[in-house]
Amino acid sequence: MSDLQPIHQDAASHNSHDLKTIEHDGVSHDPKGAASHIFRKNLIDHLTQYCMKPRTILHVGAQPNSTPHVGTLVTFSVAFALAKRIQENPSGSPRDVLISLDLVDTAPSQQRMEGGIKYQQSHRYTGEMHKYMDGFKQTMQSLHSYSGVPWRIRTQEEFLSHPEMPSVVQDIVRRREELAKSLAPETGHLAIRATCPHANCGLSDKHGIRNVYNDKEKTIVFHCPFHGEYTVDITTTSGVSRLEFNTPLRNLVRAMAFMREPDVTYIHVTGADYSGYYQEQLLWRHINQPVLVFYSPLILDWSGAKLSKSLYVKKDAYKYLVEQGLEYLVSYEVFMKQGRELRIIYDEVSDWVANPFKLFRSYSIYYMSNLFQGKD
Repeated sequence: MSDLQPIHQDAASHNSHDLKTIEHDGVSHDPKGAASHIFRKNLIDHLTQYCMKPRTILHVGAQPNSTPHVGTLVTFSVAFALAKRIQENPSGSPRDVLISLDLVDTAPSQQRMEGGIKYQQSHRYTGEMHKYMDGFKQTMQSLHSYSGVPWRIRTQEEFLSHPEMPSVVQDIVRRREELAKSLAPETGHLAIRATCPHANCGLSDKHGIRNVYNDKEKTIVFHCPFHGEYTVDITTTSGVSRLEFNTPLRNLVRAMAFMREPDVTYIHVTGADYSGYYQEQLLWRHINQPVLVFYSPLILDWSGAKLSKSLYVKKDAYKYLVEQGLEYLVSYEVFMKQGRELRIIYDEVSDWVANPFKLFRSYSIYYMSNLFQGKD
């Protein structure tokens, strides 16, 4: 019988932080099935057969509303480890590969209700994101030093300045009634927004409730509760670059833009929580050409739920992890202060990429903490 190892767990009640103990044998199983069976040996060859354009860009995204946690570090590491193997291209000549971190700086920073409509100010307006940017830049630079893969950071304005973007947005607007039923069933309105241009305002209608579309002029009229109407021309990149989208709509816009890029193959790397029904219903049914999406393993808490930075930024959400000395796994700031090595996570993830059957599963936060045992 294997020696049992204790894991201290949070009590089931949200109002209690009594620690519980679950014992396990320390053995990690990698049962093979579905993708872990099909791609257990030939994942890179499978990916590279679709990378026929001059350049391959692996795309990751992040909302810079808090410090990165271990789930973010794993997803970024998966992107760099995959990119390294694609760049080396064991079956052929080396490839031109880049990692692109797109910042979702249009995510809400502040929100308020006015006249029954929810308005927001984005991170790019408030600048709140800047206090977290060093962590993201340090992470990307460290992963570059391990892998040798070049990288860039891109804002939403830069992404939306692509020459093909006006035609993408016009297609979306033309299909707005059809798409709203799928992407925004609660409101029936596509969440397209633009911040009020008046100084010291920056409000936008979060769900696009009061938007007015002029199909003939190809404009969108937005409404500010304090300064009235303002218009954006969606035939120009300068107009389109002002726009903001919620997550499912941004996902669709991005995929449509990727398909129209003549010289770049994009591989979108994201967490496995975006796989399955979400992607099938909110992306695949709305496009007529496949795009490459690779799902990074999720990092789970004691209950099997995804580790969430949006929970961590709420008071005491992961207090039990702090009490166990595992705060470094939910805060990159603490990770760095404690002198933790990102290389440990990258090397582990590189082993998953070398043995792809390990990529198509989830890992608990306690599995990740075990990687650092004996390295303090």
